[in-house]
Amino acid sequence: MDALKDKDVNIIGISGMGGVGKTTMAKEIVKEAEANRLFEEFAWADISRDPTVTKIQDELDERLSLNIKDITNESVRARRLRKRLGSDRSKSILVILDDLWEDTVLGKIEIPSAGYNKGLKILLTSRNNRYAKRWELKASALIF
Repeated sequence: MDALKDKDVNIIGISGMGGVGKTTMAKEIVKEAEANRLFEEFAWADISRDPTVTKIQDELDERLSLNIKDITNESVRARRLRKRLGSDRSKSILVILDDLWEDTVLGKIEIPSAGYNKGLKILLTSRNNRYAKRWELKASALIF
């Protein structure tokens, strides 16, 4: 929970083998964050092994009101998501990306990079802990 309050932490990673409780832990973190009103908005997307950019964007749209369901161009959808997450610096937003298998997904859906918006935090769950090393996460949890 400290990482959620830390202004210098933008991306939080939870990693571990399949079935050890990464998603459950993420849900508990969200529940605590909601109870303590740490964020004004929450958006959850299940990434899974073979994600489609459109599916992920649609899941984020449900909570962030991007109004992109009728837009078919993935680039336009991605730009709208990036603008929404990056430009509204007055709101604190927690984006949860559950079950990340490959980090190229982040670039495809255009989640802004760390530091782009200090009110934005990203919580990732993955079976692979190499993401924590690659992104030099300041906060990560390894679950066995």
